[in-house]
Amino acid sequence: MLLGVAAGAGAVIVLGALAFALWPDRATDGGAARPPAATSAAPSPSVATPTPTGQTGQTVTIVDRVLPATQVWTPMGVSCVTGDTLSIAMSGSASHDQTLKGTLGPTGLLDPAYHQFNVDGFPDANTFTVIGSLDQDPGTFFVVGTGATYVCPHDGQLNLGVNDRGVQNNSGAFLATISLTHG
Repeated sequence: MLLGVAAGAGAVIVLGALAFALWPDRATDGGAARPPAATSAAPSPSVATPTPTGQTGQTVTIVDRVLPATQVWTPMGVSCVTGDTLSIAMSGSASHDQTLKGTLGPTGLLDPAYHQFNVDGFPDANTFTVIGSLDQDPGTFFVVGTGATYVCPHDGQLNLGVNDRGVQNNSGAFLATISLTHG
């Protein structure tokens, strides 16, 4: 009998903790429902911080985005206009062949023998390195690797990707921290 009471009390505690964790925080959102979780198909900022730089007319916005290794190009949800500066820092690791040995950082494969798998427009870049463009326009292609600073030559949407045409056997994702300076 005592064992049954203890098990029942434990279930009540677990259910109470679960309800508390999932209950909307009415103190901060006025009782509104929480938004659905973001997906990798439509990246959303985990941080979006406009910050005045001290120079007239300049602001810096910083966002974090997930870059899946399973797509050649992924829109980052960041727009720039002519003359804006993008500073991109990459971190994490992903796999180009779903084995532990195939796990790489954002600089990709250093062996030129893999260049046969490169995305058109990046013939000499490391295979599987992180690459960038505005609106996937070949005239704006640039290599990111672990990080890059890029001045936008025209208005456009930032896309990042992995330099690999055969993404079907890739897995994992990189994290991009993108700073956009207007002005």
